[in-house]
Amino acid sequence: MTETAINVDTILDSLASSTRLKILKLLSKKELGYSELMDSLGMEKNRDAGKFSYHLKKLLNSKLIEVNRETGKYRVSKTGLLVLDNLDKLEKDLGTKELLIVRRSENIIEPFDKTKIINSLVKEANLTPKLASEIASIVEEKLHNLKIEYLTSPLIRELVNTVLLDMGLEKYRHRLSRIGMPIYDVSKLFRKVSVIGDLREFMEESSKSIMREYCLQNFLSRNIAEMHLTGRIDLYPLDNWLTGVIARSYQAPSDEEEVFKILAEISASTLNIRHEINLRLIDKKGLENTLKIIRHIVSTSLLRGRYLSITIEHEDLVENFPRIMEKIRMLDQSIKKIRYIVVVDEPSYSELLKLDELFRSSKLQYVITNSDESLFYGLRLPLEKPSSDIHAVFTLNLLLLALESNKDVDYLLERIRELTMYGFSALSKRARMFKQVYGRRYSKQIYYVSSLYGLTEAVKTIHGVVPYLSKESSSLLSSIIQYYVENLKKYPSEMGKLTLGSRTPKSSAKRLFRLISHKVSMDDHEKISSHGYLISAPIEKFRNIEERALFESRIASYIDGGYYTVVKGARRKKIIEDAVVLFEELSKTGKPFTIKIDEAGVS
Repeated sequence: MTETAINVDTILDSLASSTRLKILKLLSKKELGYSELMDSLGMEKNRDAGKFSYHLKKLLNSKLIEVNRETGKYRVSKTGLLVLDNLDKLEKDLGTKELLIVRRSENIIEPFDKTKIINSLVKEANLTPKLASEIASIVEEKLHNLKIEYLTSPLIRELVNTVLLDMGLEKYRHRLSRIGMPIYDVSKLFRKVSVIGDLREFMEESSKSIMREYCLQNFLSRNIAEMHLTGRIDLYPLDNWLTGVIARSYQAPSDEEEVFKILAEISASTLNIRHEINLRLIDKKGLENTLKIIRHIVSTSLLRGRYLSITIEHEDLVENFPRIMEKIRMLDQSIKKIRYIVVVDEPSYSELLKLDELFRSSKLQYVITNSDESLFYGLRLPLEKPSSDIHAVFTLNLLLLALESNKDVDYLLERIRELTMYGFSALSKRARMFKQVYGRRYSKQIYYVSSLYGLTEAVKTIHGVVPYLSKESSSLLSSIIQYYVENLKKYPSEMGKLTLGSRTPKSSAKRLFRLISHKVSMDDHEKISSHGYLISAPIEKFRNIEERALFESRIASYIDGGYYTVVKGARRKKIIEDAVVLFEELSKTGKPFTIKIDEAGVS
């Protein structure tokens, strides 16, 4: 028998006793003397000394524990730590150790991983890896003993702090203290803000953390919070849920007084508008005043992630483009924060090509639409005076529901109904809170948008083929949308106007995909990860553009909250031709739609 085999046999022999396992686990937490160990095991010195010495000798011979020559106390050896770590993994793999589930601040749930505690202690508190590992093991055992259904990051941090105090490591505990968010994160955010040079960035990021946790732990019901965290629904933007809106649209001012009014309002509420500030040019008088607003707002008031969009008729844009460029060219880098929504009426190939050349030459972003109610990213927002807001987006993760349905369509439809009711509850409660906070100061209609994430892939999951290649799949797709639309009609009108949009917020789509990526086939991975926010991905393999146009127009006919699609390809001429065909077909639906021409890498 080899030396290695003898060592393994000796180790296994040492682990064959529950008493020796207890000794090993006790010493993995901290060093203990002979008497301290006996007391911890509940043994009596006079009665159990022989038995205890026997167990101790076994562990010393197997080199699982050792004596610290400086203190004279026993401690677990490197071999012992390795054995304990592998025993822990074995218990989890065999299912004999209950899996701990953690709800993280990034709006996801995942299995407990003590290495994250170790990394945090090393990074944030500057502990040694060995000491950090020792603390993490103690915390893990305490968490198992708590038998909580699912844990939260704040609870784990609180327990880590308690263990640090118990071990007399107060100075390290102080470094992990939370002031709304961990001190380490605050310091990191300050460094980031010092580079950007805008303290509003600090105010926004710090308040996001507080709002997200407040909503999940207090404002939303336990069931709704769990549905959001498990990715069955998505509430966007949760970290701005009670204090702001996604987009705001203004009618372009016709006089100087209105210019100053809009400037003052945008400056005062820039933290509360999450993404898009839109100005709609109703007539030519508003152009000059809109350019004044652009010069002031874009260079001074827009935070990161915000942009200013201008809705303009195609003819007005072409006629005034040189003057527009002359006024905004002085904005230098800030020009990237401006987007254009061009309202066109059945564009010809030559008209669209000319329009595209204008924007390509000036390196400006644009979309084309059939409606002046369309925003840059395709959502529909009817304009009230003086302004209108889209408050939030509720998304149903249809792909996950389909994966869980075992191809049972009745089950799928029932889950759609149940989760839609959860969404209604969250949106209604938000509306009541918003009205309570703002009262008569906010007399406008509250607009919400709902979306279906993974619709096409959900149908493919059930029938095995994409809906544009099978009548059966196509029929199921129509049935799902019709059923969902009928459910949306049940939303109480006094709590706001809820419409169905075609796109999911990109950050929401990214979060939802992260939660289901391990369940998705590799063939669909790239398509869903890069274009999952769209109902129909531009890289979908249609036989021709006519087939795509018919498929998308069929979906768009149900969408009252704005249909959004992207045209991309390898050749510019082909992209423009496809956009014209899509525009013509989508126009037949009579619903508002937006087309983005993506020219990345196109010559």
